[in-house]
Amino acid sequence: MKKIISLCLACTMLATVCVFSASCSEMGLTLPSIITTHAAGGTSLSATTEITPSATTSAGTTQATTNAPKPPPDLSKIAKINYLDFRPKMNKWAEKDADGNYVHTFFGDKDYVDENGNPGGDHYPFALYNDSVKGVNYKFTNYGETLKLTATDANNPGIAFELSLFNTYFIGPEEREGAEYVKIRFKNHSSSTKLTFMGYYQGRLDARATATIDIEPNSDEWQTITISMVEGTTNSANNFTKRNAWLSHLKEFAIYPFGYNKDCEATVGAEMEIDYVVIGSKQYVESYFSALEQAEYDKHKN
Repeated sequence: MKKIISLCLACTMLATVCVFSASCSEMGLTLPSIITTHAAGGTSLSATTEITPSATTSAGTTQATTNAPKPPPDLSKIAKINYLDFRPKMNKWAEKDADGNYVHTFFGDKDYVDENGNPGGDHYPFALYNDSVKGVNYKFTNYGETLKLTATDANNPGIAFELSLFNTYFIGPEEREGAEYVKIRFKNHSSSTKLTFMGYYQGRLDARATATIDIEPNSDEWQTITISMVEGTTNSANNFTKRNAWLSHLKEFAIYPFGYNKDCEATVGAEMEIDYVVIGSKQYVESYFSALEQAEYDKHKN
C-alpha cells in the first residue's frame, strides 16, 4: 500500500513539473535539465529529461589526449637509383649503329637483373630519353668512368635519360618514403655558376620540376653536391606555383650542366665532366662512392 502511494506521489510531482515546464516555455523561460541518478548493483546510470545519457569514465582508466608520434620513414623502401654512374659496363646507352643512330639497349640480361627481374644491387639501367641530347657533344673519359659534356649551343644545352627496363619509382619527400635527394660529383671547366636538374612531374619532364644549384666555375677539382629536390623544385624560378613538384613517379631525368632558362649561363665550348648522379634517401646518397672516387680516396689515405 505504501509503494502504491509513493508511486502516485511521484507521478503527481512529475506531472506538476511538466505543467510548470510548459508554462515557462510559453513565458520564454528555459528550464534546466533535471538529472536523476539511480544506483543499481554498484553501477551508476545517468539520464536527463532529453533522454541523453552522459558519458562516464570508469575508475582506473585514462583517456588519450594526444596522437601517437608518427613513425620515421622506412629508408629501405626508398628507391636507390644510381642513375648516371658512368662505367663501361653501364655505357651501352651511348652506342651507335653503322648509320650513327643511338642504339637503345634495354638491359635485360642477368648482368643487370636478378632471377626475379629486379635490379641487381643498386644499379638501375637507363638509356637516352628520345635521343635527347640537345646542344651538347659528349664523350667518355677516365677509361669510361666519367662523362664529359661540351656545349655546342648556348640555349639550354642538356641531356636527358630514362629508366629503360623497369617501371617508375616514387619520388618526393623522404618523410613519405620518397626518393628526395640527388647527389652529383662533377668538374666544372666552364665559367657557368649554375647547374640544373629536371625531373618527372605529372607524366613528363617538366620545367616546374627543376632544381638549380650554385657551383664553382673554372675548376679542375671535383665538386660533390647533395640537394633536396623537394626544396629545390619548390624554390625554383621555373615553378610559378611554388609548390613541391618533386612528387611523382620517376621515369625520365635531365641534366642542364650550365643552368636552364633564367639560370642558363651556357657558352659554346663550355665543358663539364660528370662522375655520377645518384638519387635516393639522404643517408644513401651521402654515403655513396663511385669506383673512381673510392680509388682516389684510398690513394690519398695511403
